[in-house]
Amino acid sequence: MSRTLLWRLVALALPLLTGLLGAFNGPEAFRDATTAGQRVAAGTQTAYGILGLTSTIGLAQGRAWARISLIAWAILLCITGGMAPVVWGGTGVSTGLLALLATAAIAAAAVWLGWRALEVRND
Repeated sequence: MSRTLLWRLVALALPLLTGLLGAFNGPEAFRDATTAGQRVAAGTQTAYGILGLTSTIGLAQGRAWARISLIAWAILLCITGGMAPVVWGGTGVSTGLLALLATAAIAAAAVWLGWRALEVRND
C-alpha cells in the first residue's frame, strides 16, 4: 500500500463516519428535541454530518477547498460534542467543557491528517 493511499484512507475515516452519523441521525434528533438547546445541538449535528460528507468527497478528490470544509466540520463537531452532554444528558457545564476538549483533540487530529493527505497528494 502506498504512503499516499494510506494517508488518504486514514484522513477519510473520521469525516466520513461522523458525516454519515450526523447526516442521518441529526434530523431525527431534531424531531425529538424538546428544548432550544437540543434543537441547536441537533442542527449542528446535521450540519457537521453534511460537512463531513462534503469534506470526505473533497479529500478523496484532492481538492483544495476540502481544507475549508474540514475546518468548518471540525468546528461544528466540537460545538455539538460540547453541547450534547449538557442539553441531552443533563450533565453540568464542566462535563460539557471536558467533552468539548476531547472532541477538539480528535477533530484537530482529523484536520491535521486531512491536511497531510492533501499535501502528500499534491507533492
